[in-house]
Amino acid sequence: MTHQEYVQNRRNEIVAVSHLLRENKIDFLIAIRRLACLKHEVSEDGFDEEFTIFVLMEDDTDHMPEEDLRNICSKDWLDRCDRELNEIKEYYSSEISEGCRKLIKRFAPT
Repeated sequence: MTHQEYVQNRRNEIVAVSHLLRENKIDFLIAIRRLACLKHEVSEDGFDEEFTIFVLMEDDTDHMPEEDLRNICSKDWLDRCDRELNEIKEYYSSEISEGCRKLIKRFAPT
């Protein structure tokens, strides 16, 4: 696989994850963490405005366990994390949706 093919695959993944996130068909934490990570795969200078909301969301939720780690957490902790996550999702819903729209527009194959 060439570097160009690798980058195109990452761009396709960004589009796919963005669609799934907008449609609530993917775990929220997994999606925002994946998009924040993919920024480094496609951004040339390390700063990319379209990914800002996902980097911020990743930072705001970095203490929250993903699904595969929830079984080792206390119910009280999970309840607090779930409440906080729901508040974050509600508060930033329009910014997240707009961020997804921008990523889809930018990276979708033409």
